[in-house]
Parts: sequence; structure tokens; C-alpha cells
Amino acid sequence: MALTTKRLGASYVGLLTPGISGEAISDAVAMATTTITAAAGAFTNLTVASNAGFSPGDIVEITGAGAGGIDDWYTASAIGNPVQFVTDATKMSVRQGKAIATAISGALVTQYCYVDTVFAPNSITLFNRTTLESYEWKRGQAMNSAIKTSAAGVRTKLTSAAIVQTPTGFWFHPNLIGLSNALEWSVTFEMPAE
Repeated sequence: MALTTKRLGASYVGLLTPGISGEAISDAVAMATTTITAAAGAFTNLTVASNAGFSPGDIVEITGAGAGGIDDWYTASAIGNPVQFVTDATKMSVRQGKAIATAISGALVTQYCYVDTVFAPNSITLFNRTTLESYEWKRGQAMNSAIKTSAAGVRTKLTSAAIVQTPTGFWFHPNLIGLSNALEWSVTFEMPAE
């Protein structure tokens, strides 16, 4: 999925900027996905069906790999074989600080979509123009979670396939935008102490 993102009404983002908003527009091609096999505790040279479309630094979700077999998110640290410094289309590594919790075989790996906001957001709100669903994440919530509000106004808590905040923006699961859709986003920042 090619994602076009742009900020609206904020040509400059500085330390005193209280928040910004923008939009993300997806095309008709799905985000990169693959399957992965790994032992519990592993983090490097994990075997994938294909690492095409993935890049170091990507946030990915591995379905069924979290504590107790639930979904969890990881940061891809290397694509290929970093131990032998060779190109290998069947290898991927994740950050050492967050190894695979339980042994997995053929688990789905989904690449997330990234929005650069310059600074780490305190709160993130997404609104899908097609489905009329909104998603909210606030500092203090778990990463890869969100509060979803349906078009009918029903609120539910997502504990996977959601939003991950980073020091320079946020990543979100491609299911939140879908294909050939537009997503409005807004973030607020923590203001410096006076």
C-alpha cells in the first residue's frame, strides 16, 4: 500500500505547536505481509516467506506471537541476514529488546502505516471518511491499542491491530484505513513546562 500523508494548516512544527492535523490516503494495493516461523526468545534471523516490501525500522504485527499467544507488535531491525551480512529474502530480525514471546510457525506478519508528526504525540485521533469509524490513542494507553467508535456510536477497546506512538509520529494498522480510502488524523503534543 502506498500511503500519501500530508499535514494540513501547519507548515512548521515547533516546540510550542500544540497540535497538528492532516490526512492519509491509501491506494488499492495492500501493505506488505508475510508469514514467519521463530522459536520462543528469538529475535534475529527469523525465517519469513518473503521480506519484500519491508524495511528496517518498520513497525510490524505478528499475529499469535505475544504473551499467551495474543497479537503483538515489533520493530523490524534488519531485513536479510545481519549475522552473515548477506542479502537473504527469507530472513528478518526484530529489535533485541523485544524477542518473540512464544514459538510460532506460519504466523502472519503485517506492516503498519507511518505518519511523521515531527514530535511524539500525546494523543492521536484517526477518522476513516469511508467507514465513518474513529480511533483514539492517548498517552498512558498500551501501545498497539485504541478506542474505536463505530459509525453507530458504539465504543470498543482494540488491544491489537491499532496505533503505536513513536518519538517522531505514529504507526497504525492498515485495517484502520483500508484500500483506496482517506483517513483524517490529528495529534496533540505535550507543551514544555513554563
